[in-house]
Amino acid sequence: MAECELGELSKKASSPSFIFKAPRELRRVNESAFEPQIISIGPYHPGKPHLEAMESQKLHYLDSTRQQPEGLELYIDVYMSIEQFVWDSYAEHDLKKRDEFGAIIVLDGLFVVQLFRKVMDPKLREENDALFKQNLNLSIVAEDLLLLEKSTSFSKEALIFFSETEPRQIGMLYEDDLIPMLYKEEIIIRNDEHLLGLVHDNWIPRQPQPKSAPFHIIETSGLEETNSQTSLSKKRQQAEGNRKKSPVRKVKRRVPRLVIRSATELSERGIKFRKISECCLFNIQFKRGILYIPTLIVDHDTDRMFRNLIAYEQFKHDISIVMDYAKFLDCLINYANDVALLCDCGVIENRQGSNEDVAKMINKLNEYVYLCTENFHYSPIFIEVNRHCGRQLTLWTVKLRQKYFNVPWSWVLASISAATLLLILSFLQTIFSALSYFNQSAR
Repeated sequence: MAECELGELSKKASSPSFIFKAPRELRRVNESAFEPQIISIGPYHPGKPHLEAMESQKLHYLDSTRQQPEGLELYIDVYMSIEQFVWDSYAEHDLKKRDEFGAIIVLDGLFVVQLFRKVMDPKLREENDALFKQNLNLSIVAEDLLLLEKSTSFSKEALIFFSETEPRQIGMLYEDDLIPMLYKEEIIIRNDEHLLGLVHDNWIPRQPQPKSAPFHIIETSGLEETNSQTSLSKKRQQAEGNRKKSPVRKVKRRVPRLVIRSATELSERGIKFRKISECCLFNIQFKRGILYIPTLIVDHDTDRMFRNLIAYEQFKHDISIVMDYAKFLDCLINYANDVALLCDCGVIENRQGSNEDVAKMINKLNEYVYLCTENFHYSPIFIEVNRHCGRQLTLWTVKLRQKYFNVPWSWVLASISAATLLLILSFLQTIFSALSYFNQSAR
C-alpha cells in the first residue's frame, strides 16, 4: 500500500506549491511570529545562529536511524520517489543546488519521524535525549513545527509511511498545554499539505454539533434566510458545490457591515455573554439577546498560532474561518475593560498577562488581512446583534433598568424595612400626642 501511495505522489510533479513564505505585510506587523525559536525545519531558515544548537540533535537522530533495521537507505529511496513533489511544494527556493535542498529535507524529515516515534513510544527515548529531558524545549519544537514557513512536506509523508501510527495519535505531540484550542476529536491526514495544514483542517469539525439547535432569522432588507448558529461543515459543502451548481436567480442584496460594538457597549445595550462547552472554537451563537461563545485560552503562543493560520488561509482561498473569527474578536475587544468583561463571563481565559496586552494582541491580528464581505462567516450573527442594538425600545428598557433598578435586592429590602419602621413610629407618635391632648382637655 505504501508503494502505491508513493507512486501516486511521484506523479504530482505539476502540483501547485503549498509551503510559502509569509507575506511581507504580515511579517511587518509581527516578524517574530513567523520566525523559528529553536529549530529550523525545511529550507527557508537554515544556518541561523540561534538555531545551530538543534542541528546536533538532528544528527544524533540521524545516527540512531542508521542503527535501525530499515536503515537510512530506505528513507532516501522514499525521498527520491517523491523528490519532484517535495520540490514543487515550496513556493521559493533559496538554495540553488537541488541536492543540497534534498539533504535538508531528508535530515529534517528523519528528525520529525524520530520525534513522533519517541513521543508515542517512551521506550524509544534515550537517556541522554535533551528534548525529553527538558519539556520546555519539546514544547517549543512542537510550536516551531507549525510555522507557515517551516513545515516540510516530506516530514508528513515519512510520518505516514514509516511511523506505523494511527492518525489520532499524532495529536499526542499537541496536547492542551501546547495548543489549548486545537480541535482533536478526529485527526485526519491528507497527502497534499504540511503540518500547519493538518492542524488547520482538524481544528475545524467536519460535522455540525448535535446539541446545538438552529435558530433561523429572516433579514427583511433582502438577505436570504440564514442561521445564527453557523455550521462550518455546511459552509465547506456549499463552497465545494458552488462551482458545480447551475446559475440561480440573482437577488439584490445589501452586504452587511463587518462591524459590531465592543463587549462593554453590547453589555450596556442588554446583550449578555455566556461561555459554552464546544469542541470547536468557532461555533458562536446568538439567541434572545445572549452571545454564546466557546472559551478562548490566550497564552504566550496564541498570537503566533493565529498569525500563521491566518497567513495559511490567505494562500488557501477556499476557507477563511480563522480570519473571520479574528475579525469577530477584534470587534468585541477594543480596550482592557472589554477583555475583563469577557474574562468574567468565562469567554476568555487569560494566561498571557494583563488584559491590556490581550487587547493589543487581538487588535493587531487582522492588520493587512483581506476579508471577503460577502462570504464572512459571522454575517448572520452580526446582523442579529446590530438589529438587537438598533431596537430603541430595548435601549430604553436597558437604561431604565440600569438607572432605577440596578440596586442589590438586599439594599432594596433594607430600605423598605427602614421606611416601614419610620412610618409605624410616626403613626405611634401621632396617637400618643392625640391621647395626651385629650387627657389635658378632660382635666
